Amino acid sequence: MLQDPYKGERKRGLLKNIWVEKFPAQNGQYLLAYEIVEKDQVVIFYDVGQHEGFYRELERYRKSLG
Repeated sequence: MLQDPYKGERKRGLLKNIWVEKFPAQNGQYLLAYEIVEKDQVVIFYDVGQHEGFYRELERYRKSLG
């Protein structure tokens, strides 16, 4: 992921600046949410977790930022 941060899937709507990469782990599939800040050449990591409620919690967090 760090070699190519654009490999993930770019989300839409409230999560429009968020990218999500899916990867397998011992007990299932996990998702990693991050944002790419091109002007600063920075990747900000927001959350990692299983699919159950992942996007709902991420949207709730983004709403709380204003």
